[in-house]
Amino acid sequence: MGVGQLHELDQVPLDAVINLAGAPIADRPWTRSRRLLLWNSRVSLTEQLVE
Repeated sequence: MGVGQLHELDQVPLDAVINLAGAPIADRPWTRSRRLLLWNSRVSLTEQLVE
């Protein structure tokens, strides 16, 4: 099952979550702002899932 919004996870019982979300990593150079975007698109979302 896939979900588009985190609030959708409240609607079904879960045994596991696989987080495949995140900005693409290979499409442009890793500038400071790009690294921040990559971090936020992966780590911040994972922290929200844990909460």
